[in-house]
Amino acid sequence: MDAMGSPLKPLMANAFVCHIEEKLENQNKMPVFCKCYVNDTLSKMPDVSSASEFLLTLNEIHPSVSFTMELKDNGKLPFLGMVIIRNGPLLDTKVYMKLTDTGLLLHYQSHVDVRYKHSLLKTMLNRTFKLSSNWQLFHQECECRGKGCCYSSW
Repeated sequence: MDAMGSPLKPLMANAFVCHIEEKLENQNKMPVFCKCYVNDTLSKMPDVSSASEFLLTLNEIHPSVSFTMELKDNGKLPFLGMVIIRNGPLLDTKVYMKLTDTGLLLHYQSHVDVRYKHSLLKTMLNRTFKLSSNWQLFHQECECRGKGCCYSSW
């Protein structure tokens, strides 16, 4: 039975990742900073070679699982629908949109009840609010939405 689409999928994935974490902790191979959410992991490594070594360790844990790695680029790292931005000693966050994103979620002229259209707008504003680490980034995201300027910054 395929777990795709199953409501139990996130729970099963989380349990599997917890099992992997326990195994790594028992072998003293867990990085100092490592945060997991279902199948996404964020960890801080001293250098790229240590990160590559850790990736090899992860990929040796179970034959059915294949991990990939994404490194920061110009002080930015996408993670869980947001981008983490290095700002000196601080980290800022804001909404991350892939280059392929068209920005269209629901055409306003479609035959959908207006309350769903309003709800979608509220949801997107709330998401932007929650993922923006400061008001400047929140306002920047809100101003960019209709102009397409966000895509050129990546």
